[in-house]
Amino acid sequence: MKKYIVIIFCTLLLAGCWDSRNLEDLSLVIGVGLDKPAEENVEVTQQILVPQKASAQQSSSGDTTKVTSTPGETVHQALRTASLKNHPAFSQHLRIMLFSEALLKDDIPLDALMNQFIRDNGTRRSCNVMTVPDKTKDIFNISDQGEPASNTIYDLTENNSVTIRMMEPVTLGEISEKIAKGETFALPQVRKVGSRLEIWGATIIKNKFWYANLTPLQVQNMNLFTGTVKGGVTFAKHDNYYLSFEVFSSKYNVKTQYKNGKFKFIVTRFVEGRLSEDWNPKEDSFKESYINEIKNAVKRSIHSDVMAFIDYMQHELKVDITGLGDQVRIHYPDKWKKISSDWDHHFSESDIEYKVKVAIRDFGTKGMSQ
Repeated sequence: MKKYIVIIFCTLLLAGCWDSRNLEDLSLVIGVGLDKPAEENVEVTQQILVPQKASAQQSSSGDTTKVTSTPGETVHQALRTASLKNHPAFSQHLRIMLFSEALLKDDIPLDALMNQFIRDNGTRRSCNVMTVPDKTKDIFNISDQGEPASNTIYDLTENNSVTIRMMEPVTLGEISEKIAKGETFALPQVRKVGSRLEIWGATIIKNKFWYANLTPLQVQNMNLFTGTVKGGVTFAKHDNYYLSFEVFSSKYNVKTQYKNGKFKFIVTRFVEGRLSEDWNPKEDSFKESYINEIKNAVKRSIHSDVMAFIDYMQHELKVDITGLGDQVRIHYPDKWKKISSDWDHHFSESDIEYKVKVAIRDFGTKGMSQ
């Protein structure tokens, strides 16, 4: 009896993966873009990794992908129509999803455009989502020394550890949650500059449509307010001479108050770093009094820029993308239930106090740690 059991077990092992498919029979999609076409509702562009090209050009600088665009009345219909010219799509390697500004300004809301990808179990919810000012297919046709655009964009997002002017990547899953909560939020924007790609500013999404764009400097101020700052450089002026301050670490805390029908937020930002550049010919980093003047200059510069950004968000755009709504939800949950659907209005009428604390730990070759 045991002999027959062993034979049956071995037979099952020999069956292998019954549902396996040859890689060469699949379209390995690493990037997807959605544009507004001339006639249909949407045009879907796919950047597809071609295994044969990747194998043949492993030691060369040629692009290992192909880019195809297919219009359709719905996203899924366009994807299936693409099968007339490509192998069936395999999206578990999807890294980047792009939406054109023109499409986000049209009459199709973002949640509808994302619906098929959210429903599809084969699409990675961890893929990064961005916007483009022009056509997404133009972005995907950029090859940086043979590197596919999807990989270039994905790699660029990791540079937020060395620059403050780039927001944290936003994933497909995170956007789905924000839309479900009715939040206003920002997405990073990528654009083409000549034959290269760059992350440039951000796009604000309100009520599931494009609302406004932010410059890289505004993104920096958003990060220095209540965003994540992993590193980077900001500049200031001291005695009319420019200086650079390199951020080593940064954190913040928020105190939330509600009084007389109005919210007040006290945001304190702690920034630690080094004086990395000073154009003042009379500078003296070894003098404590001089370093204190530099700290105050950096503090004033950050405070002034961030307060200008807050004023812009409250009184011109009148939207909250800073996460202060989460502070209300945490500290005043009952109140939040009543006002969450109209939070942008309450944000625009809130009192916001912003404080900056700066510590200089290093002066480069001019001195060591205090």
